[in-house]
Amino acid sequence: MKTYPGLNVVMYHYILKNNKFGNFKLKSLNIDKFIDQLTSISKKSKIISPEEFRFKLEKKYKFNNEFILTFDDGYKCHYEIVKKVLDLKKIKGFFYPTCYPYKYKKLLDINQIHLILSAEKNSEKLLNFIMNYLKLNHLKIYLKIKSNLNQIKKYKTYDDEKTMIIKRLLQSHLPKKIKSKILKILFNKILNETDINLINNFYLNINEIKKLHDEGHEIGLHGFNHNRYEFQNLSEQKNDFNKSKIFWSKILKNKNNWSICYPFGSYNNLTKKLLKKDNIKFAFTTKKGSNLNPYSNNLELKRWDTNDLF
Repeated sequence: MKTYPGLNVVMYHYILKNNKFGNFKLKSLNIDKFIDQLTSISKKSKIISPEEFRFKLEKKYKFNNEFILTFDDGYKCHYEIVKKVLDLKKIKGFFYPTCYPYKYKKLLDINQIHLILSAEKNSEKLLNFIMNYLKLNHLKIYLKIKSNLNQIKKYKTYDDEKTMIIKRLLQSHLPKKIKSKILKILFNKILNETDINLINNFYLNINEIKKLHDEGHEIGLHGFNHNRYEFQNLSEQKNDFNKSKIFWSKILKNKNNWSICYPFGSYNNLTKKLLKKDNIKFAFTTKKGSNLNPYSNNLELKRWDTNDLF
């Protein structure tokens, strides 16, 4: 493993045994690889706690080949698998759950998409269904999407092209009511399990989040609905941000220093203006790289995806 200068933030999502959640196979980091990664990082670098990170950031101490670990979306595996590994290695992490699953007892759209893609391996079949549905029911939107496909394809991800288009359409390129309708049809058509059965085992529960917080892990904001802030105006962003903070403040009653991990890494200058006004000390993006001067860029901290480290 090479040496990483400055402050380095690692981004994790699913960490599973054999990449499986129940009957679903998800794109994830295997638990053995996770352990190996932490061991490799610890040999040449220091993994610091939220408390130490906040202190160094406030005092403007120089970061030198130091790491922090972030875990997005609040998945159950972050307690059942991740916490056990972190406890053994005496490491504290940064956890960023959303509010929607707890408020409405439903899966986030992005997680419905993951499960649909896991159950139906034929991405071409799924994409054809989406485009045909739009053509039959929303012709204007269908024509607009069809003309913009080349623009959508410009995004680079770890997915194949058709899977990437499916995710983009169902995440941000379709009106909310339409994408929700398509997801509901696909979810009921392809999966046998219901939202409520999955929700019980898919995300951290409230007591687990409280325990993580009480033990010194960071619990931060990750949007109320996991929407992309770059597509929202200032009023919409402010509403989402305030709802998130109010929701978690009622649960984590002694929490007063908030951080944020932008959903999908999505933000704009309006977002930063809002966070500065609320005195948010740091925020994480999905931009790749080391943070050589995190003090001047504290609301746009870069992260390495776990797949980028080795």
